[in-house]
Amino acid sequence: MNINEFQQLLGQTIMFCQIIEHDIKYIFSIMCDGEIENNLLMIEKEKWTLGKTLLELKKLDFSDKQPYITKEDYDFLQTVTKKRNYWCHKTCLNFIYINNYLYSKEYEIECQRLINDNKQLAIVYKNVEKVRLKALNDFR
Repeated sequence: MNINEFQQLLGQTIMFCQIIEHDIKYIFSIMCDGEIENNLLMIEKEKWTLGKTLLELKKLDFSDKQPYITKEDYDFLQTVTKKRNYWCHKTCLNFIYINNYLYSKEYEIECQRLINDNKQLAIVYKNVEKVRLKALNDFR
């Protein structure tokens, strides 16, 4: 993979993480009492992290016997924060200081990791979007 392809895939991967995080916050805002926009503003004002939002959403979601998201999916969603932080803050550090890094084993490993995470996050992004649309339909 050349560096331009790497950068494009990296950007898409980060975008998936951002949309997943926003959709989780939006789902919580839909399911809470009150106006969606006011609930979103509260989350922003209090600077909720994805982890905090997931915790609060899980409590709300499991308050009845028909959760929108499974326990296993909540567990996986907790890893999105780690993936996002990695791709935003550490991705290039494993290879960037190596001479001719494009031909290094470290770059090859990072490319494969990026491809794998991108594929996984693309699926999660679509699934979370489906939950958001279903919740919006059911609650509003």
